Amino acid sequence: MTPIVPKANSERVRLVRLTEAAENLKKRAATSVRMGKESEAVDLLVQKKKLTKALENIKERIEVLDMLSAKISEVISMKQNMLIEYALRPETSNGEDSDDKIRVFSSTVNVGTNGAGSSDSHPKSVEKESFELRNEAHAIASMADDAEQSALQMSDSFSFLNNSDPANYIKNHSAYDDLIEHINLQMKSLEYEIEQFINSQSVEEVGSEKQRSDKWQRLSDIQMLIKETREK
Repeated sequence: MTPIVPKANSERVRLVRLTEAAENLKKRAATSVRMGKESEAVDLLVQKKKLTKALENIKERIEVLDMLSAKISEVISMKQNMLIEYALRPETSNGEDSDDKIRVFSSTVNVGTNGAGSSDSHPKSVEKESFELRNEAHAIASMADDAEQSALQMSDSFSFLNNSDPANYIKNHSAYDDLIEHINLQMKSLEYEIEQFINSQSVEEVGSEKQRSDKWQRLSDIQMLIKETREK
């Protein structure tokens, strides 16, 4: 549920209550006319007219809230899908890398037969594997934090919707454009961070050239997805 949904539900409750109040005023005005109390009937109809105007403003507010909620949900869903896709992709894509992994996890079995040379190579493999896993965990955690922060910032950006004054709400008619601009800036920032991360890593930190190419391809795919989304 997005932060906008409770606001929209609250407006719907107000809409129902004001609709009932307007109907009651209409019935009371009709009764006053039958009883010859025309002045009272006029006052009641004036009140009903004000309520009708308020109902129109509430309906417009609900439509905008629903639209904003849908947009925010779309952005959050997109980022979640990106995180899931990134996390579920296999660490390696060929048999050569898989052999390397088996050699790492079976190190305790081979130490006794391979001698001193084997004991020197396995710690290096384990250290390399640990570094790669830490890098990926850090990248996924950073992207998750970005998604959560974006939702909170977008929620704060629409705090003006709490104001029940219709005139003040109408003055903020550019809120939709502000939302689109905000989303664009967030995606641009994420795209820049991925690019900086790729440029900052060296071949020695990642491992072999083949492994480096596979990892960079994943990040490049995510970066391209963000870029295509921003261009739509």
